[in-house]
Order: sequence, then C-alpha cells, then structure tokens
Amino acid sequence: MSEPGLVAERLLRVIDEGQRTATYKLALILALLDASASLADANGKAPQRLHTRVVAEQVVRLYLPQVRSYLGADAEDGPLRQISSGKSVTLRAVLALHLAAGGATTLEAARSRAPGELERCLDEVELNFARFPVLRLQVLGGVPLPFLYDVDWTENVSLGRLHAPGGGSIRFRDGASDQLVQLASLVRPLVEVHWVRQVARWNGIDVESEQLRRHLFGADRVAFPAWLRGSLAEVQDGRCFYCAEPLPAAAQVDHVLPWSRFPNDAVENLVLADSRCNASKRDFLVGIDHLSTWVRRNRCDLGATTAAATERGWPTDPDRSAALMRAGYAHLPEGTPLWIGRNRVAAEDLVAVRSVLAFDRPG
Repeated sequence: MSEPGLVAERLLRVIDEGQRTATYKLALILALLDASASLADANGKAPQRLHTRVVAEQVVRLYLPQVRSYLGADAEDGPLRQISSGKSVTLRAVLALHLAAGGATTLEAARSRAPGELERCLDEVELNFARFPVLRLQVLGGVPLPFLYDVDWTENVSLGRLHAPGGGSIRFRDGASDQLVQLASLVRPLVEVHWVRQVARWNGIDVESEQLRRHLFGADRVAFPAWLRGSLAEVQDGRCFYCAEPLPAAAQVDHVLPWSRFPNDAVENLVLADSRCNASKRDFLVGIDHLSTWVRRNRCDLGATTAAATERGWPTDPDRSAALMRAGYAHLPEGTPLWIGRNRVAAEDLVAVRSVLAFDRPG
C-alpha cells in the first residue's frame, strides 16, 4: 500500500522539479486526479485503474482553453508556448481540434462540432502521454521510484497495443488514487502556480500577471451566456440558490463544487447566487441542507436546462458532476468546516452529509 506521506512527498518533488522542459508532467498529475475523481463510485472511492484514453480526455480538457490566443500586453497574440524547445505534439493536436471545432474550449463542444478531429486529437495525445509523461512522471533524480501507479509498456508502445484487450491500463498502487484525490485541494493550486511560472518564463511574460493565470486556469475563462443565466434563474424561481432571497440584476454564477477543487462547468454544478452569498461561500464545500437542495434540483428540475446545454454544446454531465461531488466529500477529514449560509460555517456529521450523495448513478 502507498503510504500517504510518501505519495505527498514524492508528488511535491515532481511538482517542484526545477529542470522541467514542458508542462506535460503537471498536466498528467491533474489529469490523473480529475479522472480518478470523475470515476468515483457511489461512496466516493476512486478507481484502482485508469485507461490511457480516459487520461487523454482529461489532458485535452486542460489544454483546450489554454490554446486560444493570449492577448497579454507583454506577449505576442497567439497560443502560448508550453514547451522549452521544439514543437509540442500534444499542443499541436489540441490546437488543431480547437480550430476545427470553431474555437471550442470544452471537450463537449469539440465532440459536438468536430467529432472526427476529436478522435484524431485523442489518439495523438493518448499515444504521446503513454510513451513519455506516464513513463517519466515517477522518475526522480534520474531514478525510477514508482509511488502512484504501475504500467506494463515501454516508449515503443503503439496505439493498437494500448487499445487491445487489457492494454492501456494504469494500475494505481493500493490506496494511491484515493490519496491523490484527498490531496486535491493542496496539489491543484501548487501545480497551477508552477505551470503559470513555466509558461511565463517560456513566453517572456511577467510571472505576476493575473491575466496569465486567469487565461490558463481561471473559472472565468469562458463567459456564462445569457441563455444559461436565464435558464438557471427560471429553475430557481428568480431566487438565490443559497439564501432564497430575490436575485439581483447582477446575480453571479457559482460553482457549487468549487472550481479550485475540481473544475467543472457542467450545468449540473452551476447555480445563480447573489454577490453576498457567493463572496461568503468562496471555496468552501456546502453543508447538508444546500447539498440536499442541489441533489433534488439535479434530479428533478434541470430538464430544460440540460436540453438547452446539449443543443448549444455547453457541458452537461450528471454522472461526472455527481462523481466529482462524491469524491470531494468522501475524502474530507472529520471536523472540516462546511458552508451553511452567509458568513456561517460549521463542522457537520460527514456520515450524514455523504449519505445525501450515496445514490446510484442515473441509467
């Protein structure tokens, strides 16, 4: 079994690595984390195996919004470099998908607009990551030190081998995937800090640029359209999701499961809130009352909203949204403060809180 302290210590060493030549390893860490949380079971437990195709999808999710043109004052207009020298196979494939899908910045929009190009992109990303970052992530100081997972291929692996029965399986060491998800709130911001620094250095951008951070990782990378705001307002009867007071004209879209833990723009994770509730909630997970309301709403009231999202290529994925929420709560230590209302937090019974989410996935 992987010791929690060992997983954390070695992850920190990988993230802090000084001679990184691309953002690939950082992307792989987040892809493994997000894929593990996305596939959590009804009790929030992370899977023991991931296929390279699933990891590739998460990598594309990460890079799709990042390949759009950066309009910073201290960088040229265009996609940012994410590798120290040469050309990036992964970024080239993702940029081709972005352009073929009419500037799509989400996997769902790309799948809707350019399904063939998406499959080509996934093929290239899957093979590139299987051959290099997957094999090299656990090499520290030039020495292979597996601590997260094991694989049974080499750099010569083919896509056919990965897609053959039993192929392409990343096998987590006992407990490692759950430990990775548990560390999400610490690992993600640290990865993002190092990612921004590397991209800033390779592109000659001020490392303190808040614009660069928002471009790469901000929750506001894609504006929330009027139809989405209107649909959410209708579902909520024109009231704030959290305090039930009438929504102001400048109501804000909030991620119920905080973006900083698991980025998810699916309609199932979005609500309208007044600015006071949104500012107070920040990055807290909500308490049992708000969580119960969220579950009921997603089960019963989102039909028209999800239909509109599907039609417009906006992310909608109830299974993934529920799994991410389960994973978020399953790995909380007892005593964690949960947000229960404006300027109010409390440590609630986590067994009761988790029971709200322990339901079968929709068929």
